[in-house]
Amino acid sequence: MSELKANFYKDYEYEKYLKSASWIETVNKKNKFFTIEYEVTLRQPEFKFKNGLYYDKNLEIFFHPTIKELPTLIFDARSLQSNNFNEALLIKTSIYELKQIEYSKVSGWTIYLNSLVVKLGKNELEERLILVKKQKEVEDQILLYKDKFPEELNFQELEDWDLFLKNGGNFE
Repeated sequence: MSELKANFYKDYEYEKYLKSASWIETVNKKNKFFTIEYEVTLRQPEFKFKNGLYYDKNLEIFFHPTIKELPTLIFDARSLQSNNFNEALLIKTSIYELKQIEYSKVSGWTIYLNSLVVKLGKNELEERLILVKKQKEVEDQILLYKDKFPEELNFQELEDWDLFLKNGGNFE
C-alpha cells in the first residue's frame, strides 16, 4: 500500500491525476531548479445541476469538490440554446437569493426565490427582471421595517412605499 501511495506522488502520475479531474480546467507544469510546481486553474461553475455536480460556461456537467451556493438550472436539453443560456446568466446576476431557474420552450423562464415564484416568460426579459428586482427590494425593506407598520397599511402601491421611505420609515 505504501508503494502505491509513493508512486502516486511521482511527477507523471500526479500530473495525470490533475489532468483527469473534471473540476480542473488547466494544468501548467513549471520546472524550477530542483522542484516542480503546478499551476492549476479550477473550472468555474455557473449553475448547480445536482448534488456536487455543476454546469460550466459551456453547459457541460462536471463534479466540483467544494459546495457552491448557486441556483439550480432546470431545462430540456433539446430546447435550450446558447442565447437562452446567456439569459439564464443575466437572471442569475440580476436577482439575489435565487434558488432555482427553470426554462421551458413553451412558457419561458420561471424563477424560484426564498419566498416567491415568478414566471418571467420569454419576451422582454430585461424589463421584467427590473420589476422583479424592485419588488424584491420592496419586500426586503418591508421585512426590515415590519415592526413599524400599522396593521391597516397596504403597500400594494409603490407610491405608498416611496412615501414611507421618504419619511425615514415613519408614519408621522
